[in-house]
Amino acid sequence: MRKTHLLTLILMAFCVILGAQERQIQVSEIYQGAFRTEGLDALRSMKNGTQYTVLNVDRSNQTVTVDKYDYKTLQKVATLVSSAELPGVSSFSSYAFSDDENRILLSTQVEAIFRRSTLGIYYVYDIKSKNLVQVSEDKIQEPLLSPKGDQVAYVKDNNLYIFNLASGKTTQVTADGVKNKIINGVTDWVYEEEFAFVRAFE
Repeated sequence: MRKTHLLTLILMAFCVILGAQERQIQVSEIYQGAFRTEGLDALRSMKNGTQYTVLNVDRSNQTVTVDKYDYKTLQKVATLVSSAELPGVSSFSSYAFSDDENRILLSTQVEAIFRRSTLGIYYVYDIKSKNLVQVSEDKIQEPLLSPKGDQVAYVKDNNLYIFNLASGKTTQVTADGVKNKIINGVTDWVYEEEFAFVRAFE
């Protein structure tokens, strides 16, 4: 009797497996994320202590958004920025807020240098005015918004620069940067590898 039950269970499991194999998988399903595990980008708490933001990617329409959620209800409250509404920016891969949370630094076209260092094209988005400003035409390293959110410091070709958002003027702070010799504003690969930091200015 027990053998019959066991044999029946094995046959049922075999039938289920065979039935599952009949479905054809489409390549488009794979690239659109049908079989991707559920995940969550790192959430960032807002200064009000009751809300947080998350970077969301909608692969169906190739849109990236920074959305604000409520901790208590876990419901989305607002979309702070969407790539669909940014002229000339089809996507962005990460973001950082200014201290007053009125501006967002967006990173695009990011390419790796070593383990943690990258180069990229960066934009500053003003949440209230919806104004978008490109920081530099060239790929830069480690951009950082000033405490007031009106300037961006960054490294390019081993030199430190400051970009003024209001005037659009860029000021070069150092001029002695030499590849593999003099590095201003960022660390060498040893610090990056052993101490896990790249930006060496504040």
